[in-house]
Amino acid sequence: MSGEKAIREYLQYLSDPASLRDEAEVTRLNAAATAANDPIERLKLLSAAQRAHDVDGSRFEQAFVANAAAWAAAERVTPEAFRALGVPAEVLAAAGLLRGRPTPTRRRRATVVTAEAVMTAVPDGPFSVRDLMESSGASLQTVRKAVRTMLGAGDLIDLGLDPDWNGRGRTPTLYRRS
Repeated sequence: MSGEKAIREYLQYLSDPASLRDEAEVTRLNAAATAANDPIERLKLLSAAQRAHDVDGSRFEQAFVANAAAWAAAERVTPEAFRALGVPAEVLAAAGLLRGRPTPTRRRRATVVTAEAVMTAVPDGPFSVRDLMESSGASLQTVRKAVRTMLGAGDLIDLGLDPDWNGRGRTPTLYRRS
């Protein structure tokens, strides 16, 4: 497949997947399934007709990824132009068109919040583990570790279950500084 054909078909798939469907093949397979006497053969033909009807975009994407960088360089087409036509950043990156450029799907590494930092974020009034997670930004495990440590040291008082809880799930335990 030529590079230009691969680019054209992928862009066509993005804008109108049904336009790449081979209607004649779908009709042929459905007719063969109707005419088949053997139920297994009919099952196989109906499955083939369904696959032919549902255009598989992965093969168009794979051809695009394999050809886009060379074709774009030869034709002087920018990644931004591809983006304007709906090509996802992940596909452009896979094709090698976004080297050295950040993609929107990259996740920033989470900030590490230590149990010691959680202990400094404990409010003066009553709070639950969930409250402390939200105020400190720490994970559930880190907050639980900090609460256990502070309870063991006598820095926190366990107030018992929240009497005003009317939400879903288990009733949270409330704590406060001692």
